[in-house]
Amino acid sequence: MVVERSTRQGGMKFVEKKPPRVVVDTREFRSALPFLIHQRGIEVIPTTIEVGDYVLGPDICVERKSIPDLIGSFASGRL
Repeated sequence: MVVERSTRQGGMKFVEKKPPRVVVDTREFRSALPFLIHQRGIEVIPTTIEVGDYVLGPDICVERKSIPDLIGSFASGRL
């Protein structure tokens, strides 16, 4: 946890600065991406996600696919 002074708030209050967080589906830990995200100083929270592979925020979810899987998803009508 990093604490910084904020000059934007009256009285020079201290503001707690939290590291960014990404929720990662546990099945994604077979790839190197969660480790690379962690190396960048981003907190990785493993959990089982029903839709998507990575949750970046309340309104942002990412589904990671290989090109052949993406083509197959279009062909089968899943996407």
